[in-house]
Amino acid sequence: MVCQTLGEPYVVAGWQRDPAVSNEGIGDMHARHGQAREAIAAFKRALVAYNVLLRRNPGDVQSRVFSVVPLWRLGELKGKHGRKDLEAALAILKPLAAALDLTGKAGSRRAEEG
Repeated sequence: MVCQTLGEPYVVAGWQRDPAVSNEGIGDMHARHGQAREAIAAFKRALVAYNVLLRRNPGDVQSRVFSVVPLWRLGELKGKHGRKDLEAALAILKPLAAALDLTGKAGSRRAEEG
């Protein structure tokens, strides 16, 4: 994937997301075994890894979308204290959904209605 940063192309290779994706898997494993504290720590590490990529290249939409997963899982694991994480996930997804609706690309209501 090629993104634009400071006027120069920046390639975000899938392997650069591997630390985040690996920590998501670790978090899922801990969650399945009822180890909420360890799961939360793993999902936080995944989020840190995505944030590093996004600081390097704010235009990396795929990493931004992928970062919703640990936010969602943190929100689930924290229960009533997870609202902040879930709202952060929505804050990422809402503008993307609105942009799709405005452009009429696949998945938008306008494209289906037209």
